[in-house]
Amino acid sequence: RQKGARFGLVLLTSIFTLSYVDRTAPQAVKTELIQEFNLTDAESSLPTTMAYALFPIAAVIAGWSVDKRMADRRVLLAGGLVTWSLCTVLSGCSRGLTELIVFRVLAYGGEAFFFATAYPL
Repeated sequence: RQKGARFGLVLLTSIFTLSYVDRTAPQAVKTELIQEFNLTDAESSLPTTMAYALFPIAAVIAGWSVDKRMADRRVLLAGGLVTWSLCTVLSGCSRGLTELIVFRVLAYGGEAFFFATAYPL
């Protein structure tokens, strides 16, 4: 067994768990989003819908980057985590629907790099 394998497993499992919680967060605060940004029900679903629609494209790019070894896997993993984390925080600071959509899509893009690099580990 490699040194630090148990720590890595716990860390990656924790991050996977947080990413699934993050995916449900917009639905948990949907009523507040509607009130805060004066949205219709359909508009309040756009951030998640757009993120889910664009995630497969980001996943292909991430998988290709990992397969072609565009950078060290650890760098791609860290970059995905930083992007996901930063954009998740910025989602909470959004001042309107457009910002929220952009930050959610970018967060999912970061997640795509995390998934592409972490699963093979």
